[in-house]
Amino acid sequence: MATGITTRKAAAAFKAIVEKVGRDDVAEILANWNDYELSEDGSKIVCYVGRDRENSHGTQGGKGTVSKKEFLEWLLSDEPFDKGVYGEGILTTQEWVGKIESARKASRLGEMESP
Repeated sequence: MATGITTRKAAAAFKAIVEKVGRDDVAEILANWNDYELSEDGSKIVCYVGRDRENSHGTQGGKGTVSKKEFLEWLLSDEPFDKGVYGEGILTTQEWVGKIESARKASRLGEMESP
């Protein structure tokens, strides 16, 4: 579903998700996805590498950014509901299901395009 997402489309979709779903919910989705965070201005996905994530630098760790396209591909796939990662009851957790569905809808990437 998410194949063919350009960088421009990914940026616009991510911005729409943050605006429509809200920073708190996006931050929670990112944290549950791969322990990532939303940047202070809400425009980037941030990761911290290494055991001492705040103070590590270079190849030993530090702060990095994550592709919005990678996030959207995960969001639009079946992975947010993977029982092996999130537990057997993930599909019955209405709060999680609602956040994922809201983010998908806000991205507008799952919609069928008119010919």
